[in-house]
Amino acid sequence: MRTLCYCVLVLVLLTVATSAGLAQGAEETYGCEANPTGNPIGGGEGYSDIFTKGDFTVSTKEELLEALKQAQPGQVVFVPDGMEIDLTGMRNISIPEGVTLAGTRGLKGSQGARLFTTSRTTFMLMQTGGDDVRVTGLRFEGAYGGTDQTAFNNNFLYTREYGLEVDNCEIYNFNYRGVSAGPGAFNVRIHHNYIHHIQRSGLGYGVRVDRCAVSIIANKFDYCRHHIASGGTPGSSYEAAWNLILPHATSTHFDMHGGRDRGDSTDIAGDWLHIHHNTFQSPLRHVGIRGVPSDHADIHHNWFFNPPEKAVYSVGNMKVYRNVYGPERALQVRDCQEALAAGMALYKAGDYAKARAYFGQALILAETDAERSSAQLQIAHCYFKQGLLAVARTQFETINNTREAPPADRAAARKCIREIDAAAPAKSTRQWTLVFSDDFEREKLGDDWKVIGGQWRIKAGKLVCGMGYSEIVINKKFPGCQRIEFEAMTPAATKRPCDFSPVIHSGGTGCKRADGGYLFQFGASGNTLNRIVRNGEQLEDRSAQRFIVAGKVHKIMAELDGDALRLVVDGSTIVEARDPAPIMSADQQIVGLYMYADTMVDNVRIYTSKPR
Repeated sequence: MRTLCYCVLVLVLLTVATSAGLAQGAEETYGCEANPTGNPIGGGEGYSDIFTKGDFTVSTKEELLEALKQAQPGQVVFVPDGMEIDLTGMRNISIPEGVTLAGTRGLKGSQGARLFTTSRTTFMLMQTGGDDVRVTGLRFEGAYGGTDQTAFNNNFLYTREYGLEVDNCEIYNFNYRGVSAGPGAFNVRIHHNYIHHIQRSGLGYGVRVDRCAVSIIANKFDYCRHHIASGGTPGSSYEAAWNLILPHATSTHFDMHGGRDRGDSTDIAGDWLHIHHNTFQSPLRHVGIRGVPSDHADIHHNWFFNPPEKAVYSVGNMKVYRNVYGPERALQVRDCQEALAAGMALYKAGDYAKARAYFGQALILAETDAERSSAQLQIAHCYFKQGLLAVARTQFETINNTREAPPADRAAARKCIREIDAAAPAKSTRQWTLVFSDDFEREKLGDDWKVIGGQWRIKAGKLVCGMGYSEIVINKKFPGCQRIEFEAMTPAATKRPCDFSPVIHSGGTGCKRADGGYLFQFGASGNTLNRIVRNGEQLEDRSAQRFIVAGKVHKIMAELDGDALRLVVDGSTIVEARDPAPIMSADQQIVGLYMYADTMVDNVRIYTSKPR
């Protein structure tokens, strides 16, 4: 029965997409502005389907709990405008099968009744007690909406049943999860809500999808870590359409994990995703698919504020087409050959950064080995022209080692490798002065270090942190260009290594903030991503595919060398970037470490150099 329901849901979603302007000959629209639902994005004023009464009218906690005990399928438990119900201390409040919990949000300016908790403990506030539950027109407020890695996890609503509908609600300050759908929860519809301030470090999911199919339509999201997230286990699928993603987030907006994250020896990232007609306003990556969907992923007709190479990350079995990018809404090219042609025109004009963006799109759109090789070769040439020789070399090596690449491309790659090897090495030539060192041969941390987050201590001559978000800075200022060197290792039994990441030129308040400086992430996103981030905005993530090896001591170096930024691991440069306006202010002279796994750190060295 549930399999049949799943198939029906897929057909319904495809029908909605076609009727909303994707049919042949219909006028194309991009982003959420042409919202076809008939109700405002995020709900509220102008929403049409609002209850004004119910079978039970409640204004206190006791009345609410009693009504939910008595309510039968088809009945409505109604909370009038202006009511505030304190649910502190409550957990797992069950909404019975077929029952609607309703308020008046959006009616004549009503914000909707407020149901809240101040419990700073781990709990799920509500859950469905059967199929076809609806929650509509209310405000739900948790105890904390910050980014801290707290000892407690607030959660709003969980379902494993069929037919949950959550609409026209405001859901906020539940630091772990807003609405969470688990195994068996098909035909779940989450639409026209305002979901925000769900952003606990390492967690923080506005909507969570696990082994079920969810439709996420016309919502407004802000201040979440992941607005939509999924562990990517087989059976996990979602459609996200006509959503407005506001500028504030702390990680990838729409997420689907892969097998490497779960440690299950697969590369599966769910069954399918359909992401279309959304507007993304944040500078962080918009979509991250960290594996291969079993069926497919279609991403189209979105308005991405980032350029193409910073908008979507995926491994395979995905189509990205007919999106627009940046404030100017530049239309994505239609196919690989069009992208290659556009990139070549910019390359010949000397605009290598923009050319690389088009070649990156060509790589995504490539359908043959020859097209993939050609796109990869042109990306490498752009890096070469930009003077980022170490990363260029890894790109050329990839082509040379790919049997399917045409012989001419492999020969061109070998020629460029020889030219790079004959040139000056891609490393700093400036004079560096050692200004700080620490080998941790003592019992206590001491005054030289300041903990920003997590649990740090010294153990057996090593600086040690635990699993989860951990950040620490050196309690000194280092003027001039900065370089940090250190060694890091996670135990061999660690299933999910993550983030051996230094930060330089920071304001010292945390690397995720606006004054975060340069964050060099090695093994980020569950050991799937290497990148350089500048004050919270990604500069570069196309890198050598080298990641953390559990049980191995990695030697890591990060530096600002004039306008060049380099992350070097075990002697090899894995990410490089240029910053034409490097951070050199007196307010950003702090150096530190950002970790996200059980990690042992040793032999920290800080060097500085006078700017030229």
